[in-house]
Amino acid sequence: LGQAYAEADDGEHTHVASVAVGGDTVLWQSRTSGHEATDPNTPAPVFLMPEGGVTLEIVPPDEASVVVPMPEPTATPEPTATPEPTPTSTPRRTPRPTTSPTPTPKPNPVPQAPAPTAWVCNGVSTAISDPLSKGWNVKRIDWANKGKYDRVVITLDQYGKGGDGTQAIVHVMPTDEVESMLKVTAPSKGDESIAIGLYQDVRLTWSLDRALTLPKVDWITMQKDNNGFPWIVLGVDTGACYSVQAPAWTASSPKAKSPIQITVDIRH
Repeated sequence: LGQAYAEADDGEHTHVASVAVGGDTVLWQSRTSGHEATDPNTPAPVFLMPEGGVTLEIVPPDEASVVVPMPEPTATPEPTATPEPTPTSTPRRTPRPTTSPTPTPKPNPVPQAPAPTAWVCNGVSTAISDPLSKGWNVKRIDWANKGKYDRVVITLDQYGKGGDGTQAIVHVMPTDEVESMLKVTAPSKGDESIAIGLYQDVRLTWSLDRALTLPKVDWITMQKDNNGFPWIVLGVDTGACYSVQAPAWTASSPKAKSPIQITVDIRH
């Protein structure tokens, strides 16, 4: 092998030699290509053995080995972790107690009607009178699904001197008879109508005509009849039962409070 490298040049050469190994003769063949020629007077190069590898060397009896073992790598010491400084807590100043402002009392809300305990069915009419004979104005209309019944709330606030005595009257009738009997717009949906009329000393300056997304009440209209009395008409299914309440008017000791609410519940 050494002879092959010593005679190598830019061309390709094949070298064959016989080598005695123990009592046997081994035929050695090597091939070189693209090497520069080596000066025969130059000392033989030192070959280093790679770590974990094997180097083949054929040493004549009268020469020394040129293979030098690869030195063992020096272990690099691992860096020692520097302990982080223990954070010290900075004492906080205790805030001075502040005086809480005295809450301003809110005005008493409008008394809400309780859940109905009795229902009116079979088209029977009902009336509730104002014992104080005040004048009123229709302020707003609200509606909601209460789970077992639909609730429509008519809110009135005081207006004018009154004196004639207001009444809330409830009638039940077929929807197609509303216009001829009450002289107001009938609901566009619902086989039957529950109409709430407000007689005497009640002012109405706006109107309603719209669908509702309630289980029992399909439509609501509100306007004045030919005599100027307001009507709130609810379009419902046939056979609906209702309850009407006016807590401010039916209290044991009614007081002149404003606003008040008239509540109509329709059972599911």
